[in-house]
Amino acid sequence: MDHYRSIREARRRFLIHPYDRVEALHDLRVGVRATRSILREMRRVLGRHKIQSQLQWWATFARMTSEVRDLDVILATFQGLDEEPVIKVAGGTRWFVEALQIKADSTRHSLEGELRSRPMKHFLRHWGRFLRDNSSLKSKLRWAQKDIRMVAGTLILKSHQRFIEAARAIKEDTAPEGLHDLRKKAKKLRYLMAGFGHYFSSKKISRLIRGLKGFQDYLGKYQDCQVLQQRLATLSTDPDQTMPVEAQEALRAMNVWILQKEHILRGQFQEQFTALVHATPQHRYRAIFKQ
Repeated sequence: MDHYRSIREARRRFLIHPYDRVEALHDLRVGVRATRSILREMRRVLGRHKIQSQLQWWATFARMTSEVRDLDVILATFQGLDEEPVIKVAGGTRWFVEALQIKADSTRHSLEGELRSRPMKHFLRHWGRFLRDNSSLKSKLRWAQKDIRMVAGTLILKSHQRFIEAARAIKEDTAPEGLHDLRKKAKKLRYLMAGFGHYFSSKKISRLIRGLKGFQDYLGKYQDCQVLQQRLATLSTDPDQTMPVEAQEALRAMNVWILQKEHILRGQFQEQFTALVHATPQHRYRAIFKQ
């Protein structure tokens, strides 16, 4: 219900307050991702058949917001790139910003229509009724008969184990998709802890979430480089975009800068992961969540 209220409020802010759209969209996506993460883990409690259609709708909801959010992040990144001397000398990012701004305005307009649509309103009303109707939660599955602290603790510990195993599997030659998948696992773990945190020590939970968020932010910087590189490649090969000479020079400079930053970030992985494990070791998770 907390995430449901957050999603509805973020949707309202996005549609009504143009100056708040970037933050509203971020809050909207966090609420949707958190809901999906918790709902996926609760299939054994509520029953897979009861929530499968809900999960499909939440996946659609997430997809319809991703393009706008990616463009917002890329445009913000370009503002920072203009401060890099090598890129400024090469001509700066003006041509790319102008091209992306047109795309961003178009996708934002489409998202507004989808968020105002009748199917979206119907889904949110249906989801609200689902959460308020206690009869829909009276599952006879074995997991539904257990204490919520035991269920939540088990789900969190399993999610943490999956995250740790995935992180330890990262090698120097692991493809970028491996780090992206690891970041998603970190998000799932964080959302579970935040969603069920009030059943445990809030002070201890906050410490775990804070450490995880720092590692997640590090992985996010690497992922932003990947997204920016892909978007630049798309712009440079778009037959509808005629790239001037100065923009071609800036493109080469940006690609070199991105590759260098990726290399630096990739080289920091083991240090970042070791720091996370040292700050929040596995036995601390077990001490909090083992029931």
